[in-house]
Amino acid sequence: MGAAVAYCPEYLENALAAAVPTEPEQPVAAPRSPARFPAATTHDPVPALERLAAGNAGNAGNAGHVITVRFSRAGCAVRRHEGDQVRLLLAEAVDLPAALGALRLA
Repeated sequence: MGAAVAYCPEYLENALAAAVPTEPEQPVAAPRSPARFPAATTHDPVPALERLAAGNAGNAGNAGHVITVRFSRAGCAVRRHEGDQVRLLLAEAVDLPAALGALRLA
């Protein structure tokens, strides 16, 4: 057991060096997770956010309300707020383009 514990720091150093990409723009892969969003398909969110803002401005039901997009490991959620409270989940999807598709803004 002692030998195994002593080997851990040496192994960890090698494993860490192999796992961390040398290019700063390349994402670090999460262990045991499928590559859902490879670096080649990562999109700039600004055009999609601009479409969401334009769609929100043209929607009378959302006029005057704050719309937020929350990104997480599970995907993203688009919500409408009134004051300090979340009032309505508008869309939930694996990514922002899919959420915009669900809102018919894609």
